[in-house]
Amino acid sequence: ISTINNIMGKVLSVIVPTFNMEQYLSECLTSLITKKSQELLEVIVVNDGSTDGSSAIAHDFEKQYPTLFKVIDKANGHYGSCVNHGLKETTGKYVKILDADDFFNTPNLDAVLTFLEDCTADLVVTDVLRVTINGKIYKQGSYSEFHGKTFNIDEIGVISRFQGISMHYMAYRTQLLKDIQYFQPEGILYTDDVWRFTPMQAVRSICFLDKTLYCYRLGRTGQSMDRYVMRKNAVHQLMIANHKLDIWEQVKDTLSPGAYAFMEEQLFHNEGNTLKFGIMYKIEIGRVVQQECRDRSR
Repeated sequence: ISTINNIMGKVLSVIVPTFNMEQYLSECLTSLITKKSQELLEVIVVNDGSTDGSSAIAHDFEKQYPTLFKVIDKANGHYGSCVNHGLKETTGKYVKILDADDFFNTPNLDAVLTFLEDCTADLVVTDVLRVTINGKIYKQGSYSEFHGKTFNIDEIGVISRFQGISMHYMAYRTQLLKDIQYFQPEGILYTDDVWRFTPMQAVRSICFLDKTLYCYRLGRTGQSMDRYVMRKNAVHQLMIANHKLDIWEQVKDTLSPGAYAFMEEQLFHNEGNTLKFGIMYKIEIGRVVQQECRDRSR
C-alpha cells in the first residue's frame, strides 16, 4: 500500500530514451537520485533494443531504487517510440524527457520537485546547461528575464526569444498530453522537434523557474546533431516537417493568437531546415544514382 501511495504522489515523470548508452547511462541515472526524488520523482528508462550493457545498467538502478526507476525493454523503434511507450506508463503530475547521454543538475532537482508540487501551469520552463563531452560547462541557456513569472500563451507566444525554445527546457503537465492524445512519430530521428511543437496547441499557462536543471552534452560522436549524422539522415528532417504541417492543418483554426504565433514561427524555422536538409538529401541521392550508373557501365 505504501508503494502505491508513493507512486500516486509523484510530481514529475522523467522519460529516458536509451539506445546503446552504456558509457553515459550511469551518470544520467545517478543525477536523478536524491532523498526527495525517491518520493516525488519517477524515472522511466525505455531501452530501445540496445545491444550493449544499457539494459543491465538500467535494471541495476531499478533493483536498488524500486520506487524511483522503472525499466521498459522493447524492440528498436527509435526515439519517438520510446517517448510513446514512456507516456503510457507515466503517473507524475508533470513529464519531462531526458536523453540518456545527458544528465540533470542534481543540486537543483529537489527545488524543482518542491515547486512542482503546488504548480498548476501547463508548461514549466527551467534553464539548461550545455556541457562538453566530459561534462564541463560550455554555455548556459537561460530565460532570466522571465524568471519567477507565469504568462498566458497569448503574452509569451508572440515573443521571439520564447519561440526558439528547445525541448530541454520544457516539462508539460501530463494530463494535457493525455487530453490531446499526444503521439510522437516513430521509426525516424529528430522527433524531439515535435515535443516542442504539437503540445503547444493546448498550452495556456507557462511559468519560468529560476533553476538550471537539464545538462545537455555536446560533441558526442554519432549523436543526432552531428553534421555527418544529420546529412546522412536528411530525409528524416523532411518527414518531421511534413508531420508538423499535418498537425498545423488540424489545429490552426482553433488556436489562440499566442499559440498561433508560436506554432507558425516553429513551422517557418522548420522550413529553413527542410530546405537545407532537402538539398543535402538530394545530393546524397544523386551520389547513389551516379554510383549505380557507374556500376552498371562496368
